[in-house]
Amino acid sequence: MAKKKKLQVPENYLLNSELAVHPYQRENRNPPICVKQTRVNSFDELEIGDHLVFHRILYDHHGILTDKSQGRFQVAEATKTDSRSMASSIGKVKLQLSWKTLDSEEGGVSVASYINRFYSKPNTALRAVHFYEKSKEDHKFYQYNLFSNNCEHFATYCATGKMYSLQVAEFVSRALPSYIEERLRFRITGNNEQSKNYICIPCENIESKNDVKKGDIIEYFENDIWHHALVIDTLGHTTKDVSCSVSHCKSCVHSHDREIKREDIVITFKKLFYKLDFESSGFEIHKPNLVVDREENARQIADSLTNACSQFPIWCKLKL
Repeated sequence: MAKKKKLQVPENYLLNSELAVHPYQRENRNPPICVKQTRVNSFDELEIGDHLVFHRILYDHHGILTDKSQGRFQVAEATKTDSRSMASSIGKVKLQLSWKTLDSEEGGVSVASYINRFYSKPNTALRAVHFYEKSKEDHKFYQYNLFSNNCEHFATYCATGKMYSLQVAEFVSRALPSYIEERLRFRITGNNEQSKNYICIPCENIESKNDVKKGDIIEYFENDIWHHALVIDTLGHTTKDVSCSVSHCKSCVHSHDREIKREDIVITFKKLFYKLDFESSGFEIHKPNLVVDREENARQIADSLTNACSQFPIWCKLKL
């Protein structure tokens, strides 16, 4: 019998995660669990550490609020410094600190709010400034790419530790004309369909054996990134942990190794192990036995997924 793998989480990790500033990792592209955009109506509504969304005609610009004073606010952002590079998806873009006002933003400003935010707002601001300072010291520290490392990736990573761009996900999932038409309709009507399209799945900390069962999707911190797995079955438990057989893709980054593997792990209660609560999400889901049955078919499509780590278990769970 294969030895069960005990996932190690340092005892002081929760403390360190709030105080330490982690390196900027482009490999971490897992999407945030739940986020929505709320319009800002006054300067007093802004808070240091907010993930700000600046609405443009054909796209949204993102940044982190790092300071505010007398009607002006400072934003850490990935922005172009040379207008001649606008035509290129890989241009002269740098991390910068810029002062703005609400009046100067004709398209309006929103705050991206997270239900399960990994970093507090003060520490989100600290991370953003730290990354900016690092980029000044090392010009290769931040390498902009429109489709894999843009301003939204940067802001999301500062707030959650996960790199994700909804705009890129929507853009690649539809034809260019329909994307532009949707953006223009939003610009004219103010009907923010984009915020409604976020996959919003509540997360619950696993605190007892009853919190995890066959067919669940769990999330945990492994090798410095958030990882997702499908629970095939529970194997046993103690007062401190529960043993599970899980199926997952070991590679959580864009690579050629997307093999789906089964493995026995031990989930320690009240640590960095979470269950994605699809039951209360409003999405149509399969029954637990069928979720596990679909795992075999999902193995065959893993190579076609852009992020098999998170997309594989979701494909098993949802009625797509």
